Amino acid sequence: KLEARILSLEMELDQLKKTGLELSEQSKINAELRDENARLKAQMANLNESLEKSNELINEAQNEAADARIRIAEAEESQRLAAEKVMKMQAEYKESLAMLEEQKELEASANGLVLPRALKVQLAMYARYFNAVFETNELLRRH
Repeated sequence: KLEARILSLEMELDQLKKTGLELSEQSKINAELRDENARLKAQMANLNESLEKSNELINEAQNEAADARIRIAEAEESQRLAAEKVMKMQAEYKESLAMLEEQKELEASANGLVLPRALKVQLAMYARYFNAVFETNELLRRH
């Protein structure tokens, strides 16, 4: 009976040793899993930080693009206004030249002495036209 009891206890001891080895192995696996989990959490935190920075850069780029579109629209409007002004001045200039020609013809036919005054008027018209062109160029240069 004693031998059977010893044999039974030895078998129990062997079983406990196996269980202890299994628990030790399981403990190692758990430690490795905890380490891997910590590494993955750190990696996830880094990825989240990178994502936030990327989103900030994207937002900045979108804001800069919106600002650029506004500046382009303003420049186009300014250019359109300047072009309208040039066209208006050209029309006024052509009209003035036509009136001046008419006046020169009338004055030349009526009296040869009035011609110098007509030339003065023509010079004033030229000065007005070139001054307007200069102002328009200045507007275009600023935008």
